Amino acid sequence: MKLPHILIPSVCIALLSACSDQTTAPVAKKQMSDEAYIAQSRETVLALKTALMTELQTAIKANGVAAGIQVCQSVAQPTTDGVTAGEPKTKISRTALRVRNPANAPDATSTAILQEWTQRVLATSQPPAPVVSREGDSVIVHHPILLQEGCVACHGKPDTFAPEVAQALQTLYPNDEATGFAVGQLRGAFRIEFTR
Repeated sequence: MKLPHILIPSVCIALLSACSDQTTAPVAKKQMSDEAYIAQSRETVLALKTALMTELQTAIKANGVAAGIQVCQSVAQPTTDGVTAGEPKTKISRTALRVRNPANAPDATSTAILQEWTQRVLATSQPPAPVVSREGDSVIVHHPILLQEGCVACHGKPDTFAPEVAQALQTLYPNDEATGFAVGQLRGAFRIEFTR
């Protein structure tokens, strides 16, 4: 079948347009599920916990809790930054409503999550589950930090602190807000931000 000469340009333009649409249409990025982000962030949290606990336990075994506070003050932030240093699209940090180091103060998103978690823990005595939130090109996962038995020595009731612990806190963290906790209470959160 022969097409009339007038129709040939129209058919060619239609075909070219269809091809053009297929090659220039943006490819949708595959979205990870909340569960996948939680699983991925859990590995990062474990790496940070292990690194911090190793440093802290070594210092405490060698020289006591006051030495542990000094180690926390000098290595906690660099260690935290170092865990994701090789991953430019992932960043882990620690935050809380009552901070010891002002660098760990929460932003609005973290504040809202921590406040909700605090109420939930008070009401149910159950640890909260990780929470995923999205802000622009970022996916943020918060994992709760509950106070453990060994942490009461410098995060528990101040009137129970050894004199050298109280002195170390006063010297290194004069504006410390991170005391008065009991075992099992919400201490803060690990905050992992993925940039897509």
